[in-house]
Amino acid sequence: PLYTDLEQEIAKSAELEKLLIRNGSICTCSSDDERNRRTAIETLETLATKWVRERHHNDTSVDGQDEEYTGVNPTIITFGSYSLRVHRRDSDIDALCLFDKIITREMFFSDFVDFLQQDSRVSDLLAIENAFTPVVKFLLNGIYIDLLFASVSDSTKLDTFHNLRQLKSFSMDVHHDYKVDDSDLVGMDEASVRSLNGVRVTQFIEQKVKNLPNFRICLCAIKAWAIEHGCYSNVLGFLGGINFALLLAHVCIENPESESWPASVLFKQFFRTFALWEFPQPVMLTQEVNRNPPPNVARMHVWDQRESHDILPILTPVFPSSEF
Repeated sequence: PLYTDLEQEIAKSAELEKLLIRNGSICTCSSDDERNRRTAIETLETLATKWVRERHHNDTSVDGQDEEYTGVNPTIITFGSYSLRVHRRDSDIDALCLFDKIITREMFFSDFVDFLQQDSRVSDLLAIENAFTPVVKFLLNGIYIDLLFASVSDSTKLDTFHNLRQLKSFSMDVHHDYKVDDSDLVGMDEASVRSLNGVRVTQFIEQKVKNLPNFRICLCAIKAWAIEHGCYSNVLGFLGGINFALLLAHVCIENPESESWPASVLFKQFFRTFALWEFPQPVMLTQEVNRNPPPNVARMHVWDQRESHDILPILTPVFPSSEF
């Protein structure tokens, strides 16, 4: 059995959480670091909005007469470890800037990058436009940010989001991010869909995992274990944060009773599951590979086991299913 004494496991989980907080594996919401991260996100959205409006002014100003901007403002959507609330003190923020259709990727990687470089709060900027998933990396107010780009062909939903946010008068918060769904993929090319994948996967996990507080404690513990054992790094060929998140989400979804498990029990079940895993069987959060595009969305390359050479394929649960 996974456990025999529930009260003992609850006590172990409480001690585990305290340990993770002490060594910086869990950042508490009240910390200065957390406030700095929130400020960085708000600042970035303000900068993106200012750039869109200045660009509109420069494009439409004729004989000193300005045409009022009536488009939809961009929004910043966080994803990955920060959005899941499992980031460490030294973690960067993965974010996506979602624009109205009038903004293209070329504009983003030229004009917007130049605009960021001119801001004194931004440093160490590196734009990688030709990457498989194009990204801009930079330091903003001391916080490292990896920023992706996407634009929606129909901005009605984005406009509604901004109106509701203004009506409710809440500040930028990870729990009030724009919710991406299949309709947002209409008219997007593969690069934009790939850029949205991280957001969609994160939001899928948040929706499907029933006990997020214990999920977060367990995921932080798994990441701390991997770092301690020198096997935590996508760059070096090991698993990274999103990989571990998908693996743990698989354990939660395949074991509905895990909703009532303390984090210590979930931790044990994680290692039990993958110690016995039949490689190279793919790890999936859905019953089938997501091959069929949503209505009005173009067909794209989907993971195929006949083409895969990975020892442990970990598939995204959203279209198009691909290895993460």
